[in-house]
Amino acid sequence: MPIAAGDPAEIWDVWTRVITSEDYWTTNGRLHNKAFSGKAFAPPDNPSPWTYELSGRLLSLIEHLEKESVAFCRTKQKDFAGVMYQNVENLRSDGSGFPIDVIYTPYDEDKAHSDVVVYQATDKSHIFAVRDWLQDFIQHVRADKVAAICALRRRAEPASPRLGLVGS
Repeated sequence: MPIAAGDPAEIWDVWTRVITSEDYWTTNGRLHNKAFSGKAFAPPDNPSPWTYELSGRLLSLIEHLEKESVAFCRTKQKDFAGVMYQNVENLRSDGSGFPIDVIYTPYDEDKAHSDVVVYQATDKSHIFAVRDWLQDFIQHVRADKVAAICALRRRAEPASPRLGLVGS
């Protein structure tokens, strides 16, 4: 049965988010905490059981990760600096002190859209704890290494993936 809007993502899937600025990299190659700050983590626009969300996309529903990432950056008049990612199974945790999940939240312009959602976080100090956990936990690659993420799709998806796509 295909995933439906509002469903938790499959544990074998990979959540991704485009990195739109070189400013999000630190000198030691880590993601800067501002990659998870400001408007990145926000309360949901519509009533939801979670309190904060971080937009991204499910790898299984992305046809060409690099092309779509570059196109997204063009619409925002930003640079394509890379992609952050993590397996859904690993994100589905309370390692930050708050329950976290990945929920499929498509809309007309983006059928691969999904959110890392945080439950029970009620103020900014809670989000700082989640942000710090994600900063240590989320993996990331620069724009020239996106093919490495696509390799995860080929290893992780079950024998009959949703779209049957394996390209980058």
